[in-house]
Amino acid sequence: MLVRSSSFFTFKLCKRRFYYQYVLGLVLKGGENIDLFFGKVLHEAIDIWHKTDNLDLAIAYLEGLTWPLDRKKTKFVALALLKDYVKKTKGMIIVRDSEESFTFPIGKHVWKGVVDSRCIKDSVLWFGENKTTNRFFIEVDPNDQFISYYIGGKQSYPEAKGIMINLFDPVKTSVERIYYQPDKDKCELWLKETEQELDYCELCAKNNIWPQNPTACYAFGRSHVCPYKPICQADALTAQTLIKIKYEINQEAKDLAW
Repeated sequence: MLVRSSSFFTFKLCKRRFYYQYVLGLVLKGGENIDLFFGKVLHEAIDIWHKTDNLDLAIAYLEGLTWPLDRKKTKFVALALLKDYVKKTKGMIIVRDSEESFTFPIGKHVWKGVVDSRCIKDSVLWFGENKTTNRFFIEVDPNDQFISYYIGGKQSYPEAKGIMINLFDPVKTSVERIYYQPDKDKCELWLKETEQELDYCELCAKNNIWPQNPTACYAFGRSHVCPYKPICQADALTAQTLIKIKYEINQEAKDLAW
């Protein structure tokens, strides 16, 4: 099985949600939400700045977009975060390559990811990872993405010290930087536990049994209800009708898992 941190996180959160999102590939009709849009365009603006060393081009990119209506994640917030990142990155050497992916085996499975960047600070190499959130909403340790990116990145750059995490906080409009360095024992334990979880995922797929986790329906607050809650709680016939009316297939999401 081919696995990424996003699909693995979803499986651990709720097996049923994983089934809808990655096995069936269902997404709500009507386009992406503001959180996905904000994260994607800010990443793109940062990428433009890294590759051109021209802040004006990155600013022009953000200003030229059509922005969804939102009180918090606006164009002006994105511009402020971009400028704060540039200010706090002064003096560092950043190598950003969106195609620099990695894979490594976990038992009979393959973990795949893409490191946002490589950063040299005070002559020390770090892997860079950007997140559009604040410290309250993210767990740095444990976090499957960060430790997997450390393990995967070290294959090509064994001299790297760890992960430099940039948290782009849309509320404070500032960038907080966290440094993550898992030791060897932690990495080995994570690999062992993850292999067991992935074996269980394959077992669920083989038997087509996907247990529901009711506590996950509101895992991100009442304003971010699980998008699959209506079909998850409906009878089989009603669920099929709802799927035809409210959802569409995202082939890319399906390919993330299998």
